[in-house]
Amino acid sequence: MRTITIPTTTTTTTTTTELLTTPTRRRNIIARRRRILRRTTRTDARRRRRDDDYDPDDDDDDDDDDATTTLTMVKVRPGQGKDAPTFPEMCEYLVGSGRCEGISPKEFKTRYYDGGETTTKKKKVTCVDVRQPLEFSEWRVPPFESCPYQIPSKNAFRRMSGYALSIKGGLKERDEAFVEKCAEMTGKDVDSTVVVCDLKGGSIRNAQSSETSNRGVIDRSDSFAVRACYELVQAGFADVKFVEGGFPGLIDDAGLPYESEKYMDLLRGQSDSNRKLLMYAKLLPDPTILPGIAIQGGVFLILGLAFYNVGGIGDFLAENVPAACSFLPIQSCS
Repeated sequence: MRTITIPTTTTTTTTTTELLTTPTRRRNIIARRRRILRRTTRTDARRRRRDDDYDPDDDDDDDDDDATTTLTMVKVRPGQGKDAPTFPEMCEYLVGSGRCEGISPKEFKTRYYDGGETTTKKKKVTCVDVRQPLEFSEWRVPPFESCPYQIPSKNAFRRMSGYALSIKGGLKERDEAFVEKCAEMTGKDVDSTVVVCDLKGGSIRNAQSSETSNRGVIDRSDSFAVRACYELVQAGFADVKFVEGGFPGLIDDAGLPYESEKYMDLLRGQSDSNRKLLMYAKLLPDPTILPGIAIQGGVFLILGLAFYNVGGIGDFLAENVPAACSFLPIQSCS
């Protein structure tokens, strides 16, 4: 009787009669061959990617694993800027992905700060503070490490215009390297847990509709933390969390301690309400807000002098500024 040999992981000889009388076995053999082919194809693809990314000066090549090959940072759509989707669309994506979750401050304390999941599952947890570097240097909440989602604008004129408006740190822009920096913090382990936090917290469950959000309505669920999560999930991170109450919730609700090398004595000497105002409203003193204070103070000084026509300033403005008489109660405007 003639035999047919079907190659698998091991050489198997099967008769024609057996193949005809046992269709289930034949399907199992074919399915097994397909699985082996797919597994081999994926392995070859990973090997090619590792070869393309090989750096002879990198001493950590032996520590790479398959998780590093799943990062897709080049395909990440920004969470802020002209190419970003609307905030409700981001929330819909995050909810549908099943890889992002908002947790309360007390949940964070129980699950991660007090050692709950970190201890029981031995899973790496990286806590990311997405505030700008200047804010992180003022005060911080361990174990959160700085990885800012926004950085000072690279355009010097635009950044300086923010100083004129008393914006701490000047005008800022999205950090295009945010995902890459966060990946370095996690050791490029996309299966690890990443917990993101900022001052606001945000939510992905109560986002407003696209129509209202495009009409200038302030969405309290919108936050840089959620926008950062949107990029991390796209990049391939499988377990991304954000603290819905933000740092105020971690400090005031969960009771986590904060640190401040610059202002600890100042903050401890304030009442609880004043401390919150200084920390959460970004009112701690900083040299970058001085130009704006000086400019705004000068404008109010000139208006005051003109209002009472001190030194003839009001008369001068009435003669040279067409709209001045609309608010100056001086004789030259009558």
